[in-house]
Amino acid sequence: MRVLALALTVFVVAISTTATTIAAQTKDHATEPQGILGSLVSLLTGLAWPMLVLGVIIAYRGPLGRILILLGDRVAKGDKFTALGVSVEASTAAPMPAAITSSEQNPATTRSIVQTLSLSAGDSVLVALGEADYGEDELALVGVGDALGLALVLAALLQGNALAVTASVIRKTTALRELVEKYNAAVIIGGPKANQLSQAVMASTALTYEFRGAAIYDLNDRRLHQAKFSSDRMDGTDWGIIALVNNPLVPDRRIALLAGISGYGTNAAAAVFARLGDFPELTASAETEALIRVKIVGGVVEAPEVVAMRALTSKPVT
Repeated sequence: MRVLALALTVFVVAISTTATTIAAQTKDHATEPQGILGSLVSLLTGLAWPMLVLGVIIAYRGPLGRILILLGDRVAKGDKFTALGVSVEASTAAPMPAAITSSEQNPATTRSIVQTLSLSAGDSVLVALGEADYGEDELALVGVGDALGLALVLAALLQGNALAVTASVIRKTTALRELVEKYNAAVIIGGPKANQLSQAVMASTALTYEFRGAAIYDLNDRRLHQAKFSSDRMDGTDWGIIALVNNPLVPDRRIALLAGISGYGTNAAAAVFARLGDFPELTASAETEALIRVKIVGGVVEAPEVVAMRALTSKPVT
């Protein structure tokens, strides 16, 4: 269907170009187009661009629909969007869900992030995103959820004490230790299947949560927290974790690990991190981990919930 729509779009563009050329040639020989030819040229010129827009909408109706749903949800929650000189906002602003509210609304968040990552003014922070993978394992895909998580983390970090923030893609060939040694701290976005650095940190840190397929397993109570989605993956429940720990690759540095079973869970973990000041229990110990549950409605992450958090008492695995 998309190929057909694109073909129609190309066809309409060709007709439009031809009609414009004919019209120009006709005007060279007469003040106005004459007879049937002139009428046909006017008709084709008038219909060309509406048909072009229609072709693009048909070709990309799926992504456009999801974007409109997302924008509608954000406007309903009080956000304002401006594009091409037109602003859209809710008639009466409603508060955003607690865990997605920008850290700008709570100055304690920036201070908490800076303190938790042991940062000072001018220090450098690496924000590490996994490499996009189009393989068969959908849990390994780096997609919209990871990108939204990246945006939340960058927004929170860039408010902090003149920090030098760098976002980088972790590739399969990346020398991990050499990379993180260049920075005073790192924020890792994505689970072990989607991010090589996340995999290395989880393998070398005594976390009590493990990713097992489409679930997170709690080593303490032996419970399995399963992600559940509708057939189109637009509704359901996902899980994620936050780990605020010493960097096992460079022990005198700090790391924040934000990972979900899917991109939804990763986005939820990043949303909680972006409001770290509202969760003092997460920063009460030197090393902490938390379990996040999130509900997905229409492809939109609702307010994430911190369902468990605990201090890590054991030393990193050597």
